[in-house]
Amino acid sequence: MRELEIKSEIIELDYARFYRTKKDVIVSEYTKPIKLDIEISKEANKIIGELCNHKPSNQLFTACIGMEADRETRKWGLTEEASQYTLKSAIVCDSLAHRIIGNVLINMKGFPRPTKMFADIETAVKWLNK
Repeated sequence: MRELEIKSEIIELDYARFYRTKKDVIVSEYTKPIKLDIEISKEANKIIGELCNHKPSNQLFTACIGMEADRETRKWGLTEEASQYTLKSAIVCDSLAHRIIGNVLINMKGFPRPTKMFADIETAVKWLNK
């Protein structure tokens, strides 16, 4: 796997790090298991907004095993507010089971922006840059 070329500062929180690549993809790397609640999700959204200068950009999310979101957060994730800084979202997850469940939810719920699950970062970035 090729490393992503970082363009911005890296913003590190206890559970994730956020940055912008040289191709202007905003990356959210979740580094430890966490249950996302609305407060954490809105904090992440604020950081993403700052990294993309409050203009919609392609988003890359890397999920780790044990990461989940509560019901309120999943519902909020389908709103315009949650995706105001998003052109397309690529979600990378190592777990085949999570990718299958994620794809079912993406297709059923109808995200406001194009969203797709991937097994690896390289394929996800290629899709984002199309």
